[in-house]
Amino acid sequence: MIVVELTWGELVEAGACRAELDAFLDVFGEPSPGGALRLRWTPLHAVWLAKVHPTLSAWLVIAGLLPVPHLEYADLRGADLRGVSLGGARLAHVDLSGADLRGAYLAGADLRWASLRGVNLSGADLRGVNLTGARGVELARTDGADLTGAVVGFDGASAPLGWRVVVLEGGRPCRVLRRVSGRETGAAEPNGGAS
Repeated sequence: MIVVELTWGELVEAGACRAELDAFLDVFGEPSPGGALRLRWTPLHAVWLAKVHPTLSAWLVIAGLLPVPHLEYADLRGADLRGVSLGGARLAHVDLSGADLRGAYLAGADLRWASLRGVNLSGADLRGVNLTGARGVELARTDGADLTGAVVGFDGASAPLGWRVVVLEGGRPCRVLRRVSGRETGAAEPNGGAS
């Protein structure tokens, strides 16, 4: 647990628009005049805010007023996380088996070694996520999800239905996901298969 202090002035200075200020008041109440709102902040609070007010959560993290959620090793099996905003979150080794993440924003999240068996990622934004070592990726429901540039890490990595592993060269080999088009199969392309 950490303690986060926020003042109304910090919100305004960070460029909060009226909608963000109203959402902040709805969630946290008004800070005392000239005083700071002291929040005891845990990973569970981060998930709660990302679920209840995804736009406010994302804005507070991007503005640097709340820390990026660190949920390493969390047990989120079967969790209803529809529409959650956890872009850039640290989710290494998290168990999301059977979780519902439809429409979630997870762009840039670290999902290394996560368990994704039976997770519903339909319509989720997963651009640039790190899926190295993630288990059950090929079993996740990903219709309508954007996995463009998701890193899968190593030889033998699996791709979800409708996606393929592409090896990019430059500096060091990097295996990323690309959407399958036309008559492609989903098998890994040989080195140099990037377009």
